[in-house]
Amino acid sequence: MAGSASLELIQEMLADADNGALDVWAALDALDTLVDGSLVALLTSDDAGDPRYRLLETPRAYALERLATAGEQPALQRRHALAVAAMFDAAYEEYFSGRVGVDDWLRQREADFDNARDALRWARRAGEAAVELRIGSTMLRALPPSLHVERMALADACEACIGPTVPEALQLRAWIELSCVLADSQKARGRHAAEAALALARRLDARPTGGFVLYHALCRAASAAAQASDLAVARALLDELYRLEDPSWPAQRLIWGAEAAQWFARMSGDSAASLQRGRRLLALDRERGSHAAIAIGNLIDAELAAGNARAAALLGSELIESLLGTRHEYSLAFARINLLAALLAQDDAAQAVPVAQAAWSRAAAFDLQHAAAAYLALLCALQDRPRAAVKLAAYSEAIYAAREEAREQNETAATTRARSLARRALDDATFARLHGEGAALRDTEIAAVAFAANDGA
Repeated sequence: MAGSASLELIQEMLADADNGALDVWAALDALDTLVDGSLVALLTSDDAGDPRYRLLETPRAYALERLATAGEQPALQRRHALAVAAMFDAAYEEYFSGRVGVDDWLRQREADFDNARDALRWARRAGEAAVELRIGSTMLRALPPSLHVERMALADACEACIGPTVPEALQLRAWIELSCVLADSQKARGRHAAEAALALARRLDARPTGGFVLYHALCRAASAAAQASDLAVARALLDELYRLEDPSWPAQRLIWGAEAAQWFARMSGDSAASLQRGRRLLALDRERGSHAAIAIGNLIDAELAAGNARAAALLGSELIESLLGTRHEYSLAFARINLLAALLAQDDAAQAVPVAQAAWSRAAAFDLQHAAAAYLALLCALQDRPRAAVKLAAYSEAIYAAREEAREQNETAATTRARSLARRALDDATFARLHGEGAALRDTEIAAVAFAANDGA
């Protein structure tokens, strides 16, 4: 085991009475003997969770050495990976069942991240694509967005595993999770994943779970189509998923349809509907036991698009305060961009500066440069720095173009206003030159442009 493990995982790995090995009770007896001998530590938590067991480092090193000498290590590594895969299969089903809150589920999975990472490495070396996907797809759901680099690397590895030798139901699970992980930073790729999931769901749909599998895939495809501004396709998918939606489902399921509806409203420019859908999405997120930071961020966007800049700023300030000092760095980065947008909509450039600096400092870590820079451009325009405003607007737009992503309403409004203010101060030739220079800027050059004391040349 890597780190600690639950009794359930230990027994799943070790017990095999059919082949003359330990049964579950013999495994427990052996474990108790090791605890009594102070070789294994029994770990308990304050939240009444199940106890976990950890082999201390010195005996662990000795045990690994003995396993290798006895030639038993490869077989045990395989059993470990299969046990982790079985545990993660069950956890994936539990996530959508409504029996456990989302944040509680995430905390439970976090305890086995190191076991999962070890098992993934074994599966990759062994060429066990199905085992890798069983673990990897659940890890994609469990890893916090703050571990962005690890999530993206795992997404690449999981996508590479999907092939005809993998059961189609497992392929579907992987495509669904890929569509979620890629939705913010790689929207075109995320849409491909959602469409692949939907094609598989249509083929496999036999309504064994009340239609939720197909419903989930429809929701992901509708969200992805809306994010790409393919509104006709998104509308058709929404109509189809509504026919499958069961109001008695738990919030863990209904939230996917609410998310798709809110994306459609946002990208179609229907501010009133976006606000209504945003409030519904937040209510479901809280109902499913989530800290709901992303849903609050979406509601801030909706308030701003509806012209409620002061309400958006208040929400943004409260959200940032609740996230400071936590591990929700991704949500904090988004919240700062949301608050920056709301302050600039009120022309409050002075209060926006420290928020902008904090937002930009973490934007690249989560591939949010294009969104942050749209508001940096408006900040510079409001500070009477039209040259910087033009460059930053062009930089933001160039990233959107390179990613083939549609811009959202608030970001479009910010860059449009920034360019309009800049054009009043610049002639056409200067504007065009600066626009070209901005489109070629690198991430490392943005802070010097955005936060300079003067407007440059």
